[in-house]
Amino acid sequence: MILAVNASNSLAALGLYDKGELRAKAMFSSQDRMSTSHEYSYKLASFLSFEGYAPENVEGAIIAPVNPGSSASIAEAVRLVCGVSPLAVGPGIRTGLEILLKDPTAMGADLVAASVAALEKHKPPIVMVIIGATALVIAAINAKGQYMGGTIAPGPRLALSALCESAAYLPSMVIEQPGKLIGSDTREALSSGLVYGTAAMVRGMVEMIVDKIAGLSHNKVASVVITGSVAPDIVPHIGLKAEFDANLILDGLNILYHRNRRG
Repeated sequence: MILAVNASNSLAALGLYDKGELRAKAMFSSQDRMSTSHEYSYKLASFLSFEGYAPENVEGAIIAPVNPGSSASIAEAVRLVCGVSPLAVGPGIRTGLEILLKDPTAMGADLVAASVAALEKHKPPIVMVIIGATALVIAAINAKGQYMGGTIAPGPRLALSALCESAAYLPSMVIEQPGKLIGSDTREALSSGLVYGTAAMVRGMVEMIVDKIAGLSHNKVASVVITGSVAPDIVPHIGLKAEFDANLILDGLNILYHRNRRG
């Protein structure tokens, strides 16, 4: 089995793959930069045990080191528990992806993995939307399959946290589905602004990027793919023809592992 880990800024997503199929998945917090490799080891061992697997079932691993504060500890946990050193997505690995950024080496590992999976599953051009807790990223792949770049905005949970911390009379809360568009109290208004506001931003930005791609690729229709830990809260309100793919990044990591496997 192959263990894929997306060590993002807020959450670490783990996926176990066997013969190309995702067999088990888990998520745990990666925000605490003080967490040690032993703490992550306990979480990883518990995940494997809960899913009915032994550490020796893991024959290889790959990690997207998005959060430097936790990635090293998680990678060490994989070595301690499973006895394998995870391949880190970064400069020097084979991706098959042509990147048009000013500095291709600066592209986030999660975006590399998502792009690889998107190109495996869809015909370009493609617009990818990653709605994470910390960041909201919208990225474009042109008709030639080249990664063009994208936009970055605060993720819904980060925006909510910053708003509640900065405004004296706003209640601390989690993301909730709004009961109505026009809130009749502060909590309802916050939920509406967060969920409908994020959905409206995604819809508007995607439409502009799709139009831009169409102008560059002889009006070819772009596929829109949405993923990310907070995406399920936002997707029902976006109002776009799009595919929600919860495992896009993990699937991309699995593909990258096999493209770089020795032998």
